[in-house]
Amino acid sequence: MTPAGGNVERGKQLFADPKLGGSTNDKSCNTCHPDGKGLEKAGANLESTIQACIQKALGGKPPAADSQEMKDLVAYIKSLKTAKTEKAPAPSS
Repeated sequence: MTPAGGNVERGKQLFADPKLGGSTNDKSCNTCHPDGKGLEKAGANLESTIQACIQKALGGKPPAADSQEMKDLVAYIKSLKTAKTEKAPAPSS
């Protein structure tokens, strides 16, 4: 769990689930955003970006902004940013 109450592992499962939000196609969040690619631009609007993607691209019903599903998805996506930062090479002097 993260301080915001999201479960990273469950968020990862939801991110890869083609049935998220009752999706009407075989796509998942990961189809268009492998490893969260492109979501770093969402910034403070991450929840609304997730909702729009689920509704428009996946053809599903997005979770409420304050739902556990949303907290889990946000926790997972933010964990990807943290992982990328930790893997980045140190700047040379």
